[in-house]
Amino acid sequence: MAKSISGVVVAWSLLATLLASSMASATIVHHSLYIKNLTVNYLCEEQVVIAANGSLPGPTIRVHEGDTLVIKVVNLSPHNISIHWYIYITIIN
Repeated sequence: MAKSISGVVVAWSLLATLLASSMASATIVHHSLYIKNLTVNYLCEEQVVIAANGSLPGPTIRVHEGDTLVIKVVNLSPHNISIHWYIYITIIN
C-alpha cells in the first residue's frame, strides 16, 4: 500500500522582493512526485536506488516569479523518505 506524505506541500516564494512583480500573470502550478525504487546499472552492476518519477536526479520543476507551487508527494518506496529542495534563481537580462 502506498504511503502518502501527509498533506500537500505548498511552496511559496522565499524572498519578499520577488513578490514585488505583477501578480497578473501568476498561476498555480501543480506537480506530483511518485517516489519508488529504481534499478540502475552502475559500473556494470545493478543497484536499487530511490528515485522520483523514475528519474535520478528527480525532475526539474520550473515556475515563474509570483507563481504558487503545489506539490503532491506519494511514497511508493518501502522506506521512509525526506525531500530536499534546491532553488536556483536565474536572472535573465
